[in-house]
Amino acid sequence: TLDAFKLTPAFIKIDVQGLEPAVIRGGLVTIERHLPVILMENNTPETDAADLIRLGYVPHAFDGKILFAGSHGLLNTFYIHPKTRDGFSADIFAPRT
Repeated sequence: TLDAFKLTPAFIKIDVQGLEPAVIRGGLVTIERHLPVILMENNTPETDAADLIRLGYVPHAFDGKILFAGSHGLLNTFYIHPKTRDGFSADIFAPRT
């Protein structure tokens, strides 16, 4: 599992053809401890990212220039925790409405 590696990631990419929930479950301790930005291939975001959402992560779509909170990308979605978001320049995010 991801937790078994004892990593301190700032970013995790998950593209495992439908096994995303298993990867997340196997990394929950690491994810909760370090709150990395997660880029995940879209399969069924409502179920694949359910554990991330419970941890407070917010999905973001990326249009090549800017991130849109609360949206899913066409192929991939960034999941960013609010505490992590504060570490980024505000101009990478679309204005909050």
